[in-house]
Amino acid sequence: MLQLDQVGLDDRFFDLGGHSLQLARVRAELERATGRAIAIVELFRHPTIRSLAAHLGGATAQPTMHASPAPRTTQSTDSRAIAIVGMAGRFPGPPASTPCGTHWWQGAS
Repeated sequence: MLQLDQVGLDDRFFDLGGHSLQLARVRAELERATGRAIAIVELFRHPTIRSLAAHLGGATAQPTMHASPAPRTTQSTDSRAIAIVGMAGRFPGPPASTPCGTHWWQGAS
């Protein structure tokens, strides 16, 4: 997934160049391999192989925060690489009595 030759038990996914879309793929693979549902938040709470394995194995202790390893340079050679950022919002609409096309916000008090 990360196209690395080696990953240590205490290396953090995002420090190794992973991103959220890859994390979703990791989650799907883990669910398939273990046959159990894994909340995505669990992968954030247990960012290393060691802490996630302990958690999935039933350990009740809080995850140990290890020092981040030196960043590995894994630059993508794909010039088409992009970042997808999304946001959702709930905004009030015009009153039900306002005709469509009227600029309802212009005289609102």
